[in-house]
Amino acid sequence: MVFLLVLLWGCSEGALKPVDGPWHGDVIEFEVEGSKILWVEMPGVQCIGTNDAGDNCGVAFQSERMQGPFKVKNAQFSATLISNNLYQLEIVEGRFLSPYEAEGTYRLEAFGCCVKTGAFVASSEERPPVVQDTGGSSDTGSQPDTTTPVDTGNPPPDIVTTPQDCGEPMVPLTFGGCTPPATNADQKAALSEVNKIRGWLKVPLINGHTSLNQSSQAHCECYVTHYDAVYAAGMSGHQEDTSYEGCYGVDFWDRMAHFGYDKPASFEIMSFQADPVAAVHGWTHTLYHRLPIVDPYTLEGGYGGAADGWVMCDTMNFGSGNVAGSDAIAILPFDGQVGVATAWDGNELPQPQPPDDGYPSGPIITVTTGPDLNLKVDTYSLRHEDGTEVPVIFLDEAVDGWLVRTTALYAHSPLDPVTTYTVSLSGELNGSSWNKTWSFTTGLADYYWDYNIPAP
Repeated sequence: MVFLLVLLWGCSEGALKPVDGPWHGDVIEFEVEGSKILWVEMPGVQCIGTNDAGDNCGVAFQSERMQGPFKVKNAQFSATLISNNLYQLEIVEGRFLSPYEAEGTYRLEAFGCCVKTGAFVASSEERPPVVQDTGGSSDTGSQPDTTTPVDTGNPPPDIVTTPQDCGEPMVPLTFGGCTPPATNADQKAALSEVNKIRGWLKVPLINGHTSLNQSSQAHCECYVTHYDAVYAAGMSGHQEDTSYEGCYGVDFWDRMAHFGYDKPASFEIMSFQADPVAAVHGWTHTLYHRLPIVDPYTLEGGYGGAADGWVMCDTMNFGSGNVAGSDAIAILPFDGQVGVATAWDGNELPQPQPPDDGYPSGPIITVTTGPDLNLKVDTYSLRHEDGTEVPVIFLDEAVDGWLVRTTALYAHSPLDPVTTYTVSLSGELNGSSWNKTWSFTTGLADYYWDYNIPAP
């Protein structure tokens, strides 16, 4: 693929300057060095439609890299990334919000087929200084100093990456847990990212399982191979027509059993990026697709990914029965978490109850218990750091059957950036009085959660 790149990046004297190093976003990746952008990628951007003849058509981008260097000017940029007689991809407008955060919009057009416009956000791998509101009693009328780090005397520990002793033939995952030696790099990446998040929440880690890797991989291969014949005609992406080659079970539990999994089948989740880490992050942003990732009772998992042109697939299958998590509680965002997204776009099927004015909402907040715990929340609140109560949608299993052992709430509107919010819940846990209050702090970018934070 040939890329015709005209990036108008620059940096004027005295303007905001992004920090050096890799930057990661939902649909954009790049690297900054001094006043230059060394390269840019836009993985996962795609446009799908039908042409005048009624045929399916589209274009999708994965990991193609556009080499620089490209200058930065006034912390703003625009770009025509690709332009030919078939399609055009451009960054319509982009800007650095701070030395650590960027946002912008893009437009992709496949001529005679479809147009896709969207927003992107990105953050530097470098962490901004931590600041803390000291709660002074007088209002000076000035903004707090956001550049001075606060030394709490108790810095958070790093995420543990020391391999554990898994015992042969299992091999360790990056953030704990074990997996069979035949697990490929993408499968290890997905399982490791799941365990990073579970480590945040202090719930038992999961292990990879050969049967779940196989069932997940086979489903994605079935999906991309037979997309035009089966799925474009309306079949659910979670099902298969077993009359087609390489399709082994109508439902995910059938496929798990086909590949020899003999424990309880609990969940299948899908995404369409062919990127294991981005898929896990995307699922974690949602309500329903988050559940197997955070559920304390999840025991094992597997990942599969495939792509055929613009048709892409990620699948994870999960098994349950993690006895160590039977009486655990998973809360996300966790107490003290920073870099939480300010908003969620509702991009999930089925879609949870929308806010009064439609999406975007605030970020999803969930409390998920193990099966030995029966939590019933009676009162709840979300408060801004200035004490104002934020209107929220409240859901639990009694009103939403998808929420297995889960209580959820989310604001009707996006939250303020770089602001601390406090959640308070009270009710009964196994018949006894229960209450929980915790806080989290939003980041600068709308939809981006910071996954480079240390473990709590």
